[in-house]
Order: sequence, then structure tokens, then C-alpha cells
Amino acid sequence: MDRTSYIAGILYYLTNDVQVQEVAIDILNGELTVKEAGARLTMQPYVMLAKKRLKELEKNTTDNQHVDIIQFVENNLYSYQS
Repeated sequence: MDRTSYIAGILYYLTNDVQVQEVAIDILNGELTVKEAGARLTMQPYVMLAKKRLKELEKNTTDNQHVDIIQFVENNLYSYQS
């Protein structure tokens, strides 16, 4: 799986904030880049945390969050917001 999809999945599970979750889905579906999301003041802290968490997950391949992220991608890939 690519890094962008992973960051989107991590963002989705960082918080229950619907706005952040919608941005995560937009990133997953290519409607928004990670860089564009990080430029938004409200999203900056979440994007930074997601990038930090990605580095942790790259080192720990047995972390259970990998399964959650795969499930997020399967459930939300090509699901467009209206």
C-alpha cells in the first residue's frame, strides 16, 4: 500500500472529528493531497501526527493498526462525498 493511503488511514483514526475523517477520505481518493491538507491550519496538527505515526508503523509491522488502515481503504476507496 502506498504512503498516501496509509497517511489517510491514520488520519481517519486519529480523531472522531468528522471534518478530519472527510479530509482523510478525500486524500485517499485523490481529491486532496497530503501537502494541501497540511497547509490548512485546522488540519496541520493532524497531518503532522499522521506522518509521525506512519514512521512508527513502518518500524513496527505487527501493530494492529495496519489491519484498521487496510479496512479503511477497502471501505472508503472511491467513496465520494457530496
